[in-house]
Amino acid sequence: MSLKDKKGFTVTELMIVVAIIGILAALAIPQFQKYRRRAVIGDVIALASQIVAYEDTYYSLNSSYKALNIASSSSQQVYSDNVGGKIVIPSHTSVTTTLTTCSLTDISSGATSNQPGFNATIVKNNAPGGALTVVYNSCKDSRPHPL
Repeated sequence: MSLKDKKGFTVTELMIVVAIIGILAALAIPQFQKYRRRAVIGDVIALASQIVAYEDTYYSLNSSYKALNIASSSSQQVYSDNVGGKIVIPSHTSVTTTLTTCSLTDISSGATSNQPGFNATIVKNNAPGGALTVVYNSCKDSRPHPL
């Protein structure tokens, strides 16, 4: 037989290809999971920002914030009270806002005043890598953030 008649791969060549694919998979899978987690964090922070806007609108119309308790569902929900707008809640996500009081101190005079505020907690139950919680405290936070 001449070399031109031989066809196929040797076992050694196949083992090398399988080893290379295994190494690439070992590097790529964790990076993909991190990417998915970051994407979900961005989505939940966007939802938290939507809730903040909703509460601010409700406050401007009613001079108080609204307590919310939206349970997680297997499908997307749209919450609306026909006054402060609406919030689109993704599937497997719960939203809770509680009313609180913010104590503010005027730097120049040192006088303290109390104003209404709210705390928002958003939990994404089916996030990659386990449940994800994002919080916002209107008395302290300038933007929502993962817990």
